[in-house]
Amino acid sequence: TGLILLTVLLTALLVHALWSYTARRNVEDVVRQLNQEIVTTVKNELGGVRNQAVAAQTAVGSAFVNGIFDFEKQAGQRDFIFLSLLRAMPSVSWISIGTPQGNFYGAQRAADGGFRLVSIAWDQAGKQGAQTTYKYRVKGAEAEYESAESATSDFNSIEQGWYKRAVAEGCDEVRCSAERG
Repeated sequence: TGLILLTVLLTALLVHALWSYTARRNVEDVVRQLNQEIVTTVKNELGGVRNQAVAAQTAVGSAFVNGIFDFEKQAGQRDFIFLSLLRAMPSVSWISIGTPQGNFYGAQRAADGGFRLVSIAWDQAGKQGAQTTYKYRVKGAEAEYESAESATSDFNSIEQGWYKRAVAEGCDEVRCSAERG
């Protein structure tokens, strides 16, 4: 009986050790595969976000460079394009452009799901800008005007790091956006 008990215990120990080793390797393989799938999915998602950002920036840059409309004088068309691009590209949170005069125009996806259109008209002599922010809320398939706020601002587009880098690198609005993404 002692020999039988020892045989049963050794068999149980051997089976348990083999099962534990196999289970551990299987779990490690599953974890490795899941990690690889997560990395691949995140990489693809980020690539999609990057592609949307490049497309939006290229569209804005092309419209500006090709003179499709005057960003300074045709605010309605500019704002329509900005809002349309933001609504069509849910992963893009900002679309903006700075001008050589220091002016800034942008559209932002707000945390509450609405949108903000920001324009800053820079006054070089006064060293300040007049900022206007228009707020829109989403109502069904439309963006509905909500309110406007005006304030002074010290934001000058030509003093921003992104603007200085673009000028230093000899970029125009389209070429740099497509190369950098």
